[in-house]
Amino acid sequence: MEFACNCINEKDRINTLENYYILDTENEEIFDDITLLASSICKTSISLISLVDKNRQWFKSKHGLKIEETSRKISFCGHAIHQTKILEIQDAKKDKRFFDNPLVVGEPFIRFYAGAPLISSNGNIIGTLCVIDQKPKKLTKEQKKHLEKLSKQVIKILDLRIENNNYYKLKNHLNTIFDNMNNAFLVQDENGEINKFNKTALDILKLKSNESLNLNFFLDQIDILNEDGKKINKYKFPSNISLEEGENLRNIVIGLRNKKKEIIWLRINTTVIFHQKSTKILFVITEFTDITENKILSDNVKKIQLEILEKRIFLDIILQNIPSAIIVKDVKNDFRNLIWSKGAEQILMRSAEDAIGKNVYDHYPKEIADKYHNWDLEVIKNETVLKIEAAETLVPHKGKILVQTRKIPIKTNSNEGYRYLLTVLDDITELYKNKEDAQAAAKAKSEFLANISHEIRTPMNGIIGMCDLLLDNNSLPNQIEKLKIIQNCGSVLLNLVNDVLDFSKLEAGKLNLEKIPFNLNKSCFEIVELLNNQASVKGLILSYKCDPLIPEWILGSPNQFRQILMNLVTNAIKFTERGYVRIFSKLINDIDNNLVIEISVEDTGLGISKENQSKLFQNFSQVDASTTRVYGGTGLGLAICKGLCELMGGTIWLESIKEKGSVFFFTFTAQNLDENQKLKLNKPSFIFDSFMEKKYPLNILVVEDNKINYQVINGILEKFGYKPDLATNGIIALEKIDTNNYDLIFMDSHMPELDGFEATKLIIKKYEKLNKKRPRIIALTASSMKEDKDHCFSIGMDGFLSKPILIESLFQEIEKCFLNIEKEYNLNFKNENSKLSFNLNSFLNNFHGIEDLAYITIGNFVKLLPSYKNKIDQAIKNKNAFDIEYSAHNFKSALSYINAEKSLFIVEKIEKMGRENKVDLAINLYEELINELDNLMSELMNYEQKKEK
Repeated sequence: MEFACNCINEKDRINTLENYYILDTENEEIFDDITLLASSICKTSISLISLVDKNRQWFKSKHGLKIEETSRKISFCGHAIHQTKILEIQDAKKDKRFFDNPLVVGEPFIRFYAGAPLISSNGNIIGTLCVIDQKPKKLTKEQKKHLEKLSKQVIKILDLRIENNNYYKLKNHLNTIFDNMNNAFLVQDENGEINKFNKTALDILKLKSNESLNLNFFLDQIDILNEDGKKINKYKFPSNISLEEGENLRNIVIGLRNKKKEIIWLRINTTVIFHQKSTKILFVITEFTDITENKILSDNVKKIQLEILEKRIFLDIILQNIPSAIIVKDVKNDFRNLIWSKGAEQILMRSAEDAIGKNVYDHYPKEIADKYHNWDLEVIKNETVLKIEAAETLVPHKGKILVQTRKIPIKTNSNEGYRYLLTVLDDITELYKNKEDAQAAAKAKSEFLANISHEIRTPMNGIIGMCDLLLDNNSLPNQIEKLKIIQNCGSVLLNLVNDVLDFSKLEAGKLNLEKIPFNLNKSCFEIVELLNNQASVKGLILSYKCDPLIPEWILGSPNQFRQILMNLVTNAIKFTERGYVRIFSKLINDIDNNLVIEISVEDTGLGISKENQSKLFQNFSQVDASTTRVYGGTGLGLAICKGLCELMGGTIWLESIKEKGSVFFFTFTAQNLDENQKLKLNKPSFIFDSFMEKKYPLNILVVEDNKINYQVINGILEKFGYKPDLATNGIIALEKIDTNNYDLIFMDSHMPELDGFEATKLIIKKYEKLNKKRPRIIALTASSMKEDKDHCFSIGMDGFLSKPILIESLFQEIEKCFLNIEKEYNLNFKNENSKLSFNLNSFLNNFHGIEDLAYITIGNFVKLLPSYKNKIDQAIKNKNAFDIEYSAHNFKSALSYINAEKSLFIVEKIEKMGRENKVDLAINLYEELINELDNLMSELMNYEQKKEK
């Protein structure tokens, strides 16, 4: 910190100050008006007229500060009086003169300061007119200009006091400044009458001066709209609220609609001025700007984002449910696979894990691979669709099959060549005898295809992540509620995406429902908030009425509940052109702590005839093909709802009359919460820790090519106190690792040039060769399927974060990384003899004391152990070095989860022998592994028996 020092002309300066006879005098309204105006112009919480004498700075007038004076040595104004221009400190914490100043680290916590010197007529500077805020800030040229003018007015007042205290002359100067400000200002007295306004205000409101004497009269002539476009009462106008409640309002968006239906959107700030030493309101200053263009643009962007999101969800549902094999290849990356659908896994008998990132030469002998590759080249070269009615292909475990193939070039940029190649395969082995039927089926499937895209989570990651950051950035109260709505809606949409992608699990009866506490009414209101804009655009009234008998919190499956209700309400809005959509909840039964709840969605839409109602809940079925052409949809949504209702112990049905509307009903079962569950609801939520970097010092690298995703994760890490490095692809990440020692790497899975999977493999091999402890690698991916997680762990990644990235999940990975480093340092497992068959303490520590979850994990491991043993056993018998390495690598991930130290040590050595083609040594180690697995099973069974007791 640098102390404020004396000026060169200190003696003359002090004499000038004393000649004004102003020090230690009473407050004066004229000076208070100037500080208030300075604060309003510069939009700061504090403004002062500070006079600097020998040892202190004394405040003639102050706004937003309680103290009367401070020491000159630590004062900002003590520095400002050394120059004739404004001293602006945009961020005091970054300024070496002030970063540790008591006024910065303590009350009033100054972060921003701007002081205009008070220069007397003889050239001496006696103090400053300064504005202060607790957040970093930068004044505009106009604000600086006005601040300098006001500082001159302070001197003029002092000079006029000496000459004759000519108050009216000063007032004229202030009025001139007021009238020529770029921002619009209105000043209302305690009765709401306007006694002051400037030219900008009249121009924006398109008024003449004599028309604006009574604001309420003006508001009676127009419609007042809130930010969502709903009409509100004139008494909700910001200045009227401030007059009623005596509170300042900031950044309130209001629309004014005239009789011609023209709307002006304003962003409004109000400042309440009270009588001196009284709580009685003197007047209210209303400052506003015209944001009509920005508001229209923002609304259009939101609408487009919602449409894009709906289309992407729809496309992904199609992709995951088409029985055909859907494969997308990257033309510029050696035709490597980018998308490998469920149909491709079933037809070609290769998992997405094994196929993505590889090309035909990784799967077939060169002669066959050349043929397939030439087909791909032909499509791109000729820029046409290639149709192959029947071709033989080799499939593991099946042998040769016949497939019908369509290859389609895809261009994402009209100025570039074809970037992707879409391949659609159908197994026609059994159908080939009936060629006409096979062709008809292939044609129907081809018509069913549309543009394929899997980038669903990227915009959602930006929305949720930025909401988290804004919520933590001291947002205003009126903004917090809206941000939380956006955040909650984003989470709801994310859960819906995950559930829809699991439709195959629903069909197979493998979808497990969660049982967690949730607020049914809140969930319904959130869906109303989310879809209200869609309804409003069509002029529909969307409402919800709850049954007061339903408990506030119930135990059930909130994600599935929201998915069903979202689907029904979305359909109701889609098929209703006028009238309303109403949601009702009703408690049907409450016996022995079990609840049966009925939800109904009523609309005044198209209605459905009785003969067509039976089609609604069938997979891929709709009432009429024309419905699809007009409204879109696959007919899958209601089938999903039906399956989910049945899983939740309920059912779904409808009552409808053609052209009059429909009512969809569904029931589900839930439970009341016990006292322990109610107590858990009151547990505090996660809170940002800006000093985490000091608590968990880590060197972090973020590998991410998407700018939005990087801004989100970087913003969160900076909030924690970290300054991560960035690499936009795997190649750059490898270069950075050569010159930096990282503890933690967040690795995006899909990137240009070198993706996250291949980069991870290279990093692991690099550190194995160096025999060094490698960084912990956490996958960042837009995928959330179990297969995707398994793939990440199988290649050696240490964790998995699904986009959008949640703050608490990121915190947990950082904490886990540091604790693992600390644990390895303290325990030092270099000595093989110190390893345990089953390290129970370490295992339980990984679950943070949740022993029930640990017990379930052991049970799952015991069930899967024979499968892992069979794979490695088969590889040993076949003496296949590659299979030995691969099966040992997969087994290693499972063993590490349960802290089986000795078995893990042996499997790591087997993996190394396979990689080095030392099959005989791997066989010897395998015999050792079998014995150790017996010991491991014995210890696991002992633990299970103790747990059961």
